[in-house]
Amino acid sequence: MTEFLVTTRIKSMQFVPYFLTPNAIVQVLLYIISEIFFKIRFPFKYERELFVLSDGGTIALDWVIDHEGGIPRKDNERPILCCIAGLSGGNDNHYIYSMIREGQQKGYKSMVINFRGTSG
Repeated sequence: MTEFLVTTRIKSMQFVPYFLTPNAIVQVLLYIISEIFFKIRFPFKYERELFVLSDGGTIALDWVIDHEGGIPRKDNERPILCCIAGLSGGNDNHYIYSMIREGQQKGYKSMVINFRGTSG
């Protein structure tokens, strides 16, 4: 650890916020507003595929419905982008939207994995 601190400038670095978001409260408010904007402006529709595990738990795969539909067919050869939902466990978070949009632009079939207890 000492070598890391010596060889990098991490101790001298300082966080400087964006000038439009000078403090944490403004940053949180801007994040919430942008998340609401993206949900309204770029809505994604999902087709849910449920897997019930042997111990009774459930895992949900939310496939983004695009020009080919939701769950991919067996003959589909598009690469699949698997986005893992965070602690909130939703498919509607800002970072999930960003990853799905980027994946769709690159030709990926996108889906969100909701692990047990987070799939609603």
